[in-house]
Amino acid sequence: MVMNTATKRIAGAAAMAVAVATALAGCASQAGTQVAGSSSPIGSAPPSQSTVSAAPTVTLGTGSATPVPGATANAENQPAGPPACTGAQIRQSTGPLGAAMGHQGEALVFTNTSGTTCTITGYPGATVSKPGGSHWDAARVLSSYLGGATGLTAPPVVTLAPGAAASALLMWTDVQDPSAPCRASGFTQLQTTTPNTQSTVTYNAANGDYSCENMQVTPVVPGTTGETQQQ
Repeated sequence: MVMNTATKRIAGAAAMAVAVATALAGCASQAGTQVAGSSSPIGSAPPSQSTVSAAPTVTLGTGSATPVPGATANAENQPAGPPACTGAQIRQSTGPLGAAMGHQGEALVFTNTSGTTCTITGYPGATVSKPGGSHWDAARVLSSYLGGATGLTAPPVVTLAPGAAASALLMWTDVQDPSAPCRASGFTQLQTTTPNTQSTVTYNAANGDYSCENMQVTPVVPGTTGETQQQ
């Protein structure tokens, strides 16, 4: 078939329109290819995989706190008890000599001579010695044949106001006792020490000697007799 000039122009225009339409469709298809949920097209760097979580929000209750049963207020606000007596606060002395059924003893008296209340507890030191240097320490007992902390299961804590006194009993036997760990006499000195201190006083024997036989000392109790039942 022989085409005339007008027909050739129409066919060329139609072919060009088809080519343009095909090119536009391809561009539109390429531009629309993206990762779902992402703003980055294919070929770009992937989004970072690290995440930062927001800090949780904590809401504090507005109710009042419930105190623990038995709990006390700040310890700094609690009144402190009297301190322990020091050796400098205490004057040591001895009471009258007592005797009963082959036993002898005397009270060791500890008087608070300071202007401050303090506490004293425990056993005084009690040691007899000879000029040659040998010595013997009294055994510690709650109570002895002559008395002491009778009825107690432990040494009491004694509060001493200014001028008040506590006392203990020092006791030994004055008859021969073959079972006694020490049966010597001739000790000319007695040293006593205030409980829980290094304050020591030395006494010279009034009748020439002390005996170490069954020598015992009791803890301090209130008063000057060394006995709980006579306070």
